[in-house]
Formats: sequence, C-alpha cells, structure tokens
Amino acid sequence: MAYSEKQKQKIFNNICISVIENKISFNEAVKNSKISLVTFYTWLSKDNEFKELYKYAREIRSDILFEEIIEIADTTEKGIKTKDTPKGTIIETGDMTDHRKLKIDARKWVVSKMNPKKYGDKIEHEDDTDNEITVNRL
Repeated sequence: MAYSEKQKQKIFNNICISVIENKISFNEAVKNSKISLVTFYTWLSKDNEFKELYKYAREIRSDILFEEIIEIADTTEKGIKTKDTPKGTIIETGDMTDHRKLKIDARKWVVSKMNPKKYGDKIEHEDDTDNEITVNRL
C-alpha cells in the first residue's frame, strides 16, 4: 500500500508516541500499527525527520525507564510467597523485595544499553593533547 507523506508522518508519530507512553519496544509498537517492520525501518532510513523523532523517542523512553527505577525502589510491593517443604506449604506475605530488585536491575541494564553516554557505567575521559604538561624538577 502506498502512503501519502501525511499518512506516513501520522503513523510514524503514533508509533513513537506509543513507545514513549506505553514503554514498549519499537517492534511492538510497529506490530500494533498499520505497517510492517520492513516499512517502518525503510521509512526511518530514508527520512531525516523520522530519524530525529526516532532518536528523541528512544531517549525519552530511556529517561522514563530510569525514573521508574526510583519509583520501584520507593514503593513496596505486597505479595505472597509460597514454599513447599517436607512439613507442608509455607505461605509468607510481605514486600516482594527480590522482585523489585529484579525490576530495578533489568531497567538499569536496559537504560545503560539504550543511552550509554547518559546512564552507562563507563566513565569517559577526554584527551587533552593540545595542552603540554611541563614538569619542573626542584
């Protein structure tokens, strides 16, 4: 199907909005749209405005996921744990700390890959080769 430029823009915008608002991957957002992945990535490769919008949506999505880390850490999650033992089933209720830690770790890993300059662990050192260093011996 041939799309007008206006239709392409609307579809592409809706995909990017869905990625940001629903915190989903572009692949999932495209599946929920009217176009195929091939069409989406073809449009992306040929249009600089789409490239900028795509880059912006990815950056915003990583910021949202980063903010979720704080929310997850600060919000208890009540749940039930069951454990079968030789003496019977033990049922515990309380905060799902292990589950929250897993959610935090997953988001930390994802945002460090999505936006390594902003959220990665690697520290960049700038090379200042233009300035000479003089050592004075006493």
